[in-house]
Amino acid sequence: MLSAQFRLTEDWQIRRTLRQGTTQHSRSFVLNRRPNRSEQVRFAFIASKKVGKAVDRNRAVRLLREAVRVYLNAFPASHDYVFVARKGVVQLKMQSVAQELEALLYSSNYKIQAYNAPKLGRIKNEFGNQKQRGMSKIKRH
Repeated sequence: MLSAQFRLTEDWQIRRTLRQGTTQHSRSFVLNRRPNRSEQVRFAFIASKKVGKAVDRNRAVRLLREAVRVYLNAFPASHDYVFVARKGVVQLKMQSVAQELEALLYSSNYKIQAYNAPKLGRIKNEFGNQKQRGMSKIKRH
C-alpha cells in the first residue's frame, strides 16, 4: 500500500490536476499528471459509480494503487498524478493493470529505466508455492 506521504489529500489539488494537467488514456484507466512545486511525487485514485458498486470501485482503486506501488520508482518526482478508473478495470488481474501502467509510462516522455522496472512473473516463495512477483497481499482491517 502507498504511504500517506505519496497521496494527494485535498480536493482542490485533485481538481486542479484534473483541470490543468496533461491526460493519457489506457484501456482500463486515465492518467492525469501535473507538475507540482514540491520534490515529492503524489497520487490520487478515483473510481466513479460508472465503474460499479462499492465493491467494484474499491477493487479498482486497490488495483491501481498496487500497480503504482510496484512502479513507484519509475515516476519522476515533483509531479501530481490522478488515476481515474474505467469500467473494465475490475475484470482485470493486477498483472494486466501493471503492464498497462508500464506501457503508458514507457509511451510517455518518461522512459522507464531497466533498473526501475520490476519483473512481474512467477516466483517461488520459501514454502515452494508460486506467487506473483511485485505484488503483495491486501491486508483487511
